[in-house]
Amino acid sequence: MVTGGVAGKAPEATRPAVDARDARGVQVGPHSAQTNNFVQGDYHHHVAAVPVQWPVVVGRPPMLADAFQDRPGLVEAIGTGVDTGSAVITQVVTGDGGTGKTQSAASVFRRALPGLQVAVWVSATSRSAILAAYGQAWGLLRPGQFHSGDAEQDAVAFVGWLEVTERTWMLVLDDVQDPVDVRRLWPSGLAGRVLVTTRRRDPALTGHARTVVDVGVFTPEEASQFLARKLADSRPPGVLDQAAELGEDLGRLPLALAQAGAVILDEAITCAEYRTRYNDRTQQLVDVFTVDTGDEYERTIAGTWSLAIERANGMAPIGVSGKVLQLAAVLDPNGAPDVLFSTPPVLSYLAGTTSDELTVHEARMQGSVSEKAYEVSAMDARRALRNLHRLSLITHDPAGRGRGVRMHALAQRATLEHLTDADLATAVRVAADALDEIWPSTDPDGDMWPVLRANASTLAHQHRDALWIPDAHCVLFDAGVAPGPFGGSSG
Repeated sequence: MVTGGVAGKAPEATRPAVDARDARGVQVGPHSAQTNNFVQGDYHHHVAAVPVQWPVVVGRPPMLADAFQDRPGLVEAIGTGVDTGSAVITQVVTGDGGTGKTQSAASVFRRALPGLQVAVWVSATSRSAILAAYGQAWGLLRPGQFHSGDAEQDAVAFVGWLEVTERTWMLVLDDVQDPVDVRRLWPSGLAGRVLVTTRRRDPALTGHARTVVDVGVFTPEEASQFLARKLADSRPPGVLDQAAELGEDLGRLPLALAQAGAVILDEAITCAEYRTRYNDRTQQLVDVFTVDTGDEYERTIAGTWSLAIERANGMAPIGVSGKVLQLAAVLDPNGAPDVLFSTPPVLSYLAGTTSDELTVHEARMQGSVSEKAYEVSAMDARRALRNLHRLSLITHDPAGRGRGVRMHALAQRATLEHLTDADLATAVRVAADALDEIWPSTDPDGDMWPVLRANASTLAHQHRDALWIPDAHCVLFDAGVAPGPFGGSSG
């Protein structure tokens, strides 16, 4: 250790310690006085110790759903081992889409938070997203110190720290898509907690003595309790007539029940009336499903989604909510900044002034789109977000910063099923224009960088040509997204 003062003179408590394990530099100074100048690129930094700000918290779980159904058996199964303090507890929560894996994990995470010194919630849809979150945590644990700049190296260092620390910690990897994404990124050792949610059941995820918790649909009792709680403030007499039958119609799927309950409450109808509408609508949607996706719940969501968006579009501002939902459907389901939806490209799109031939960005550059001519205001766009949130089509968390707008992947697929190729391409370009609009002029700090990059990468995958022809969209360069083998992104 080097003190920056005269060796042997300053009391130990007043000497700032310097951790130089990842640094390069030279020592200079007359007699016993020594100063370290550490080199990073072309810059020299005088390094002083900076205390860690405890607790270290990275990431933000989604808001708990309105009328959240606490499933005691499930939460107890997932919550087992939180306070053992004897060894790393690793659990993998598996289940189909819409069954409530993320909501259950978020509930456990929030309950554990007061007793944690390190809490990390990762939207783990890609390895780059995981590395970014680990790197952010590692930076907060070593403030003011030199970092390698290598995402893999920093992530492995963070895992190594978790394995030896005596501090209480919990790590949630939400919505893991591929076992390869978490290779070398599983902590093990003295103590702590790892919780993974995924639709996958690969041995690479569920093996190695990890506890597996299967999440299914609601029980009949839980479905009835959910509707009763959701509709507690509904005025029509007999609102719960045929509630149990409605639960069975919807396969007791939590996401479908949330959307159905929102429409019932908003329109002040009964469960019996909703059943009639739902069954009629699903018959009309039969021709929409030309391909069997293998998801038994996709058709259920299509029916509840259709009735919910019909209601949202009828709310002021009339017709705007549907377009906002289309934009949300092409973005990262794990969250996008809500400020994106009030940018000039989006407001122009909501006013119906975009076209397939001319992107908003190009039109603005040519002076053919006037920011003063927008017929849809930022307040209108925000009202549309709130309409969609109210009807359980998205989750809008005003305090969510970069992940303020989330949309379930099943609801995204239901939305995309109803878009023509041209409409999809337009939505992707507008979302990219909006993302470029909010992109910082300098490298974003904290948790914004992985959010922005994840959304850019998601957009690049949504359509074969939209962001590549005639030229690569500038947001792809902002995010460092490379073209993939079929004209899409490999990022």
